[in-house]
Amino acid sequence: MRSRTLAIYPRPDQEFKKRESLDFQLQRSAIYKTRPHGKLIHFYKWLSYFLCGAITGIVCYGWEWLVEEFVKLKWKATQPVLLDDSIGLGYLVYIGISILFGAAASLLTLYLEPLAAGGGTTEMMGYFNGVNYPGVFSVKTLIVKIFGLMFAIAAGLCIGKEGVLAHIGSIIGYLLIYAPFGFMKYFRNNEDKRDMAAAGTAAGVAAAFGSPIGGTMFAYEVAAPTVFWSFELTWVLFFTSAVSCFFVNILASLVEGKGFGEITNSGVIKFGSYINDKYQLYDLISFGIMGVIGGVLGAIFCFVNYTMGKLRKKYLTSNLRKFGETMFYVIVTGTLMYFAPLLVQDECYDVDVTNPTSEDYNEISKKFQRYLCPDGKYSPLGTALFNPLGSVFKIFMNGDTQFGFGSLALYLIIWYPMTIFSYGTNIPAGLFVSGILIGCGYGRLFGLFVSSYITSNVKPSSYAVVGAASILSGYARHTFSLAIIMMESTENIDLFIPIVFAIMVGYVVGGVFQKSIYINAVRFKNIPFLIETIPQGSSHIRAEDMMKAPVSMFHFKAPVKEVAEVLSKTSYNGFPVINTAKKLIGIISRDYLMVLLKNKVFAGEFRKDDYSNFNSSQRHSLNSEYVKEKKTLSRQTLDGLDKDSRKKLILSHIDNEEDEDVDIDLHDIKDSLPVTWEDFNHKFNDAPPSFNEVKDVCDQNMDKKMDLRCYMEHSPHFVQPQDSAQKVLDVFRLHHLRYLPVVDKDQVIGIITRQDLFTYMSII
Repeated sequence: MRSRTLAIYPRPDQEFKKRESLDFQLQRSAIYKTRPHGKLIHFYKWLSYFLCGAITGIVCYGWEWLVEEFVKLKWKATQPVLLDDSIGLGYLVYIGISILFGAAASLLTLYLEPLAAGGGTTEMMGYFNGVNYPGVFSVKTLIVKIFGLMFAIAAGLCIGKEGVLAHIGSIIGYLLIYAPFGFMKYFRNNEDKRDMAAAGTAAGVAAAFGSPIGGTMFAYEVAAPTVFWSFELTWVLFFTSAVSCFFVNILASLVEGKGFGEITNSGVIKFGSYINDKYQLYDLISFGIMGVIGGVLGAIFCFVNYTMGKLRKKYLTSNLRKFGETMFYVIVTGTLMYFAPLLVQDECYDVDVTNPTSEDYNEISKKFQRYLCPDGKYSPLGTALFNPLGSVFKIFMNGDTQFGFGSLALYLIIWYPMTIFSYGTNIPAGLFVSGILIGCGYGRLFGLFVSSYITSNVKPSSYAVVGAASILSGYARHTFSLAIIMMESTENIDLFIPIVFAIMVGYVVGGVFQKSIYINAVRFKNIPFLIETIPQGSSHIRAEDMMKAPVSMFHFKAPVKEVAEVLSKTSYNGFPVINTAKKLIGIISRDYLMVLLKNKVFAGEFRKDDYSNFNSSQRHSLNSEYVKEKKTLSRQTLDGLDKDSRKKLILSHIDNEEDEDVDIDLHDIKDSLPVTWEDFNHKFNDAPPSFNEVKDVCDQNMDKKMDLRCYMEHSPHFVQPQDSAQKVLDVFRLHHLRYLPVVDKDQVIGIITRQDLFTYMSII
C-alpha cells in the first residue's frame, strides 16, 4: 500500500494530457536537408545570439533602473511625513502607494495574461524537456512580466526577481526568432527556438548578477534532466551571457556617470566588494551548522508553499478572490515593514565610520535610511526594509554596516513567512533573490551570535554570504549555478569553499524532508516531465503494455481520402509511413501533412514544366539505365550527368510508383518541388493545426494521392514489444522524441507517445 506521504504523479485526473509535446528530434526528411547550411548560416546563428544577449541586457538594466526609481519614490513620499511626527499619516501614504502598485501588478496579470504569474522557471523546465507552452512565450506574457514584476516589487511584496528576469530573457530569445530579419527564417524550428530560449534564460540571469558563467550553469540546471545540451551550446550560451553582461556594464557606466569608456564589472544585482574575508578551519563547523539550518528552513519553505498552492487551487476560484489575496498580502507586508523599525528604535548607528575597511562603504552609506533615528544616525532595519533589493544585498554583506539582534530577527520574521505566502499569488514573482535576502539576514544573525558569544575573530558579513547560499540550496536545490553566482557576484574567491560546503549540506538536509520548490511546482502543475529513471513500481511494464493500437498509418503514396479521414477523426501528431510490404520506412507529423494539404502537394505534381513534358517511357528509360535494380539513387550516379538530366532522373525516381525511398540530396530539384523547406517553418505562436483548415482542399481532391517520401522522417527510431519501459524512456530522452513506433517482425503494431510514457512515471 502506498504511503500517504507519497504523492501520485501524474495525478489520476490525467490533466497532463492537455499539454502538447514538441518535436525536438533531429530532422531527417529529404526536404529539410535542402535548408541552406555553411559559414554564412553559422554567422547568422551567432549574430542572433548576440542580439539576444544585447537586448536582454538592455531590457534587464532598464527594468532595474525603473524599479529602483519606484521604490525610492515611495519612500521619498513617506519619509518627510514620518519625520514630521505623523506616524499615522506616514503609514497612510506608504500603504496607499503600496496598494496602487500592488493593484496594478495583480490586475495586469489577472486580466491581460494569467500565464505570467509566478517566476516562469517551472514552465521553462517543462519547455526545455519537450512540453509545449505557447502562451508562456508570447508578447503579452513579456509585457506583463516586465511591468507586473516592477509594480509588485515597488508594492513592497516579499518576492524575488531572478527567475522572472530569466523568463524575460527566454521570451526575448524565443520572440527574436520571429523578428523581421531575413536571416531569422533559418531558425524557425523547435530545436533552434529551444536553444534561443535557453540562451535568453542564461542572459537574463547573467544580467541580473553580472555572472556569465553562473547564467550558463543556471540554464543548464533548469534544462535538466533533458539531454539536448551540447558542448557547442555551452559556448553559445556563455557568449550570449557575456554579451548581456557587457551591455549592462556599458549602461551602468553611463548612468552612474563614469563615462562611456570606463567599464566595470556590474550587474542588475551585485553583492558588493570584499577585502580578504579569511576564515579558519574551525569555521567550517559553523558553516556546516548553517547548512543544516538552511536545509531545514528550505524544506519548511517548500512544504508550506506547496500546501498553500493546493489551498489556492481549491478556494481561490475567481479573479476577485485572487485579487483580494494579493491585496491582503500587500497590506499585511506594508504594515509589518512600516511599523517594525519602531520596535527597535534603540538600534541606531552612526553613519560615519572611522577607517572603513570596504571600498564601497561611502557609496553604501548613501543608502542608509534614518527612519526615526536622530540626525547623523541610521536605522539598520529601516535601511534593510525601505531600500531597493539590490542595495540591501550590499548593505547586508558589507563588513562596516552594523546590525543588532533585534533588527535581524525582525527582518527574518517579516521576510521568511511573507515570502512563502506571497510566492504563488497571481503576480509575476521569483524566489532566488528573496532567498538570498532571507539567507543574508539569517547569516548575519548567526555570525553576530558567533562573534558576540563564541569568538570575535569572525566577520558577520562573511556569514551573510554563506547563509544566503544555505537557504537557497535548502529550497531551490541549485548547486553549480548557485555556487558560481555567489562567487562571481561577491567577487570573493576566498569564500568559495565555505559557500560550496554550505550548499552541499543544505542540499542534502533539504532533500531528506522535501522535494525542491521547482519539483513541487512541476508536480502541482502536473507537467509531463520525463525523469531519468522509470519508478520501481513501473519497472515491469513493457512497450506492448503502454502502446496505442491499432495504429493510424499511411502508405508512402497515401490517398488524400485516407489522410483526410485519419486527420479528421484523430488528434495524433505522428503517423508511421509504410511500404507495400507494410514495413516501416518513415514517420510523418501532423503539421507536415497539414502543410502538404494546404499547398496541394499531390503525387506527380511539380513546380516546373521542364519535367511535365518528360513522358513516362523516357522516365522508365532513365530509371532502367542509371538506377537498374537499385531502389535509391547514388551520388556517384548523379555526378555523371549534366544538370538537366540529373534533375529529370531524380524527378522520375520520385514519381516512380515502385520506388520506396527518396533519401537523397534534393538540392538539384528543390526549385521543382511544390513546396520548400521554408513552408515547414513554424509560424509565430501557431495553434495546433485544425483539420477544418484543409477540409475544403481534401473535399476537392479526394481522388488524388500524396507522395510522402520527400517529407517524412527516414529510418525512424522504434522499439520492440518486449522492450522494457526503461529502454523506451531512454530512447525518448536521448533522441528527443514525441512518438515512437512499436515494431514486431517488421510490422508496425503500435505507437507510444510522450503522454503514454508519462502515465507510468511518478515523483515520490
